[in-house]
Amino acid sequence: MTDPHERIVPSIMKWILTGCDINKDIAVSDMLQLTAINIQIKDADRVFRLYIKSLGNKAVYRVEESVKIRCSLVDVSRTIRSPSELPCRKRRYHG
Repeated sequence: MTDPHERIVPSIMKWILTGCDINKDIAVSDMLQLTAINIQIKDADRVFRLYIKSLGNKAVYRVEESVKIRCSLVDVSRTIRSPSELPCRKRRYHG
């Protein structure tokens, strides 16, 4: 890894993840690939997307959430398979 400004890059153990996309792909038929609509919903600090994505010789309907977090990569790596349990995920509070 290099930095064109020649700054010292800290150890990966000190990196902070500030956001990521969590997604799930659903296999779709050829007809749905042509007729499905793309949807994006923005609500405060959350964004949800639904769209067709081409993956080589097949297509999927992707359901995606953009997540804002502030957490070390070490903590995130422990819960990456359970996104709802991300330790530093910003949550909306109603008050």
